[in-house]
Amino acid sequence: NRIFSFEAIRRQKGQAGFLPALHGLLKESDYQIRTNVSEALRTIGLVESVSHLLKVLAAERKDNVRSLLLRALAGCGGATAEVAKTLKGLLEKGSDLDRMTILWIAAQMQPGCELGPAVAKLVRSGNDKVRAFAYYAVGRLGLKECAAELRKRAGTERQVTQKACAWALTRLDG
Repeated sequence: NRIFSFEAIRRQKGQAGFLPALHGLLKESDYQIRTNVSEALRTIGLVESVSHLLKVLAAERKDNVRSLLLRALAGCGGATAEVAKTLKGLLEKGSDLDRMTILWIAAQMQPGCELGPAVAKLVRSGNDKVRAFAYYAVGRLGLKECAAELRKRAGTERQVTQKACAWALTRLDG
């Protein structure tokens, strides 16, 4: 069964032996296979997968698979100029799920990362979920240039977005 095979592969962190087969499976028409392959590549976490993931990401139409491909890119150490360009482009023009995924990835990066300016722009997003993720990333990255905007928005945000904004402000002001 394929599911059991993918589970076994996922336990192979750092093992390159499965990469050729997995890279080939990224082209499968079944989105569930592409989903499992993305998770397996993220877990294995080798930079050799980055170019394959970028190629498939450019053609992928399903948001949930794109999200997993983005997470796989991050898990494979894809800190190249091409990856940064792709992530910045998706922060500007990608779907809301693309943006939320990249904001989560950015929040795991070191302060001063290349994505900081693109992250800062999303605190003004029209989507409250994207803003919540942006606030989280701003707080984690310590983007103090966003503090004034967050203070303006703190009183008007609701629910989780308000909590994320308040949390980010405590990180920036602390």
